[in-house]
Amino acid sequence: MILIFNACNQENNPTIEKNQIYVSSTINPNTQEPFHEVLVQHKDTLWKHDFWKNEKSFTKQELEALKMNDELVFSNQDTIIKSDHYTLFKDPHFFRNNKGIYAYIKTSEGQKIQAEEFAKLVEGRVFKTSLNNLKTPNSAFQIQEKIYFSADEITYFWEYYYADKLMHSETETISLSYFEVEGQLFIIPANQENPYPIYQVVKTDKDEIELAYFTDFETKIKSYKSTKETDINNYETYALCKDSFQSLYYVGEDVRYAKGMEHLLNQLQEDAPQSSNEGFVNIHFTVNCNGKVGRIGLELLDRNYQPTNFEPELIQHIVDKVKKLEDFTNLEELSYRGAKDAKLFFLIQITNQQIVEVCP
Repeated sequence: MILIFNACNQENNPTIEKNQIYVSSTINPNTQEPFHEVLVQHKDTLWKHDFWKNEKSFTKQELEALKMNDELVFSNQDTIIKSDHYTLFKDPHFFRNNKGIYAYIKTSEGQKIQAEEFAKLVEGRVFKTSLNNLKTPNSAFQIQEKIYFSADEITYFWEYYYADKLMHSETETISLSYFEVEGQLFIIPANQENPYPIYQVVKTDKDEIELAYFTDFETKIKSYKSTKETDINNYETYALCKDSFQSLYYVGEDVRYAKGMEHLLNQLQEDAPQSSNEGFVNIHFTVNCNGKVGRIGLELLDRNYQPTNFEPELIQHIVDKVKKLEDFTNLEELSYRGAKDAKLFFLIQITNQQIVEVCP
């Protein structure tokens, strides 16, 4: 694939800064699949640093010559978008085309630190932050993310709290590599086959880490604080087979609970605590390619579909039942937009203190 960018076209972009860094975001906004490249503009030359390949540069003359070959490109001062032979549509908040696009986000300068120095500060230590969700709709769980660095791996720990009580926990360990561009340190988690977003080290010391990541055409920051070590035996190992994109259960191959809703209702009703409230428990989750449940989200609604609360004992009961489910249809055939995992939900109705119905 030939990359062409008009970011170096000084006539169209006369104020672009020298030595500006652009970090790869996603190949396609529909699938949010990351790719691992950093672009650095030096006057009329654009250097592409590909983590998995050798770096390559294009001069202004080469870019202009290639641009004449019907390559379609959109760029502005904050984002470079590259699209191969497909019309690119734009509105103020979203870019799309009928195949795929490659987005690079301009980044600010972070802390100048070398990989060896960063590793000395973070290896063997645990840092934590709060999240709203983990790729799953959620409004009721309070989620804590912890990270642990070792020599060539990063381990994530996720804790799901409701009413200040731990309801569920997960852990995942993935490979880790560093690379430096223009004095900036970048972290590549995982591998080329199952890519995770690039992180840029914004700030680090023994008590705090700030990492920038690049998604949805913008830069986002995660701020972690140092915390005590975590006992990994308290977490269930869970990983998505493709981290970037999960299909909705009803799209394409139609992933469902194989034993049916009546069987599930009986399972949920068995030994269920009574509730003093009425409404709906909407539990979201992802089934990975191995048929395991994780990445749980929770929405609690009253009979008028407004946010409400239920007893923690009932929520714990439902979470425990759902995360043990293993029988789902069509996982092996799942292929929509390259997905290997599927997002599902169960809407559970509570009436007269009892679980009375579950759908879809």
